[in-house]
Amino acid sequence: MALPASRATGTGERWRVGEVTGHDDAADEDQRERADGQLRNRWKPALGNAGGGARKIDNLYAAVSLHFMYYNFARSHLSLKNPYPRTPAMAAGVAAHVWKIEEIVALLDSA
Repeated sequence: MALPASRATGTGERWRVGEVTGHDDAADEDQRERADGQLRNRWKPALGNAGGGARKIDNLYAAVSLHFMYYNFARSHLSLKNPYPRTPAMAAGVAAHVWKIEEIVALLDSA
């Protein structure tokens, strides 16, 4: 199996796989740490760690459900760009349009 030039260096039978020139592992680590910090800060109120928020498990379930509903139905993702705007629910075929916050709130009111 031939490896792409950016993923393999060497001559003949000896290959070193995984060395990509110009790739910065420190930048990847910084990006992972920043994403982790953002996620922790976003969930602090829901877990009751920031002086308010969900003290009861039902409130936590509601917060998580709203987050996933927004993420999958209302938030456009750049990685799903043909055609943009597009959500994961649209990509999966369970939604025909990008939902508005009002539509999600209407689901809560009807429940």
